[in-house]
Amino acid sequence: MRPFISEQTSIAQHRHSLLAAVLLLAASALAPGSIASADDLKLINPNELTVVALSDQPGTSFVDAKGENQGMAIDLMNAIAAKLAVKPVYRTAAIAGVIAAVAANQYDTAAAGLAVTEERKKSVDFSIAWNYGQLTVLVRNKLPGNDPSALKGKTLGLLTGSVQEVYARANFKETDIKAFQQQPAMINALLANQVDAVFLGSYDGSTYLARYPELSVGLIAGSDVYNAFPVAKTRPDFLVAMNKAMNELFDDGTWLKIYKKWYASVAVPRQLLEQHPKLAQQ
Repeated sequence: MRPFISEQTSIAQHRHSLLAAVLLLAASALAPGSIASADDLKLINPNELTVVALSDQPGTSFVDAKGENQGMAIDLMNAIAAKLAVKPVYRTAAIAGVIAAVAANQYDTAAAGLAVTEERKKSVDFSIAWNYGQLTVLVRNKLPGNDPSALKGKTLGLLTGSVQEVYARANFKETDIKAFQQQPAMINALLANQVDAVFLGSYDGSTYLARYPELSVGLIAGSDVYNAFPVAKTRPDFLVAMNKAMNELFDDGTWLKIYKKWYASVAVPRQLLEQHPKLAQQ
């Protein structure tokens, strides 16, 4: 004989089951490592990732002949947006104003080769590293040596607000520094012998070396400088979600695929192999 279950008992059990299901879903949404929903991210524009990018950073963040944003940082940001289930929308700006714009919540983040510095960390938070690079001096005419003293009395071009500018002003004391707003103008000045050398990241440098065979590496400044995506300090939940998405991209092979697309001739940075064991196995 089946036991008698009252209607009140049945209703109570049903309510209990519904409550348990709601609590389980809430716990799942708040579980460590889970990617927040678009609403939780508190994006500037609902369901859109508003991103500031550069127009003149070849291989990393640039605008092609069709007017479309391209580069490794762009491809990574597109992959992050897919993980977050939002649409990336890009706007371009000069590198000098990018950090301030992100800090002021004019953009959710920036897709560019932005090196993390202590000074920049005062204004914004940064994601985990997505790339490492060295600081490269390119020349048209060989320098008299391969150390900083070879730049004594020379004119060195670099980008305003770049990590190279900070490094050069601290370490190349006897060098005449000429700051540029954009890379193409800086490279053109080198090709026209208006500056003796230019200072930029190794990935940008490799692109220009391939494009202009008359250029060569004058010297390399060893560095553990790394690139990361900036986020306003008022957006901790967004930063957590971005970092989780990025870790997944390293682990599932997406980061490596994008890296090989843009920098096939450059070895994967040692630091990233150490930070992401699954990357070393790919």
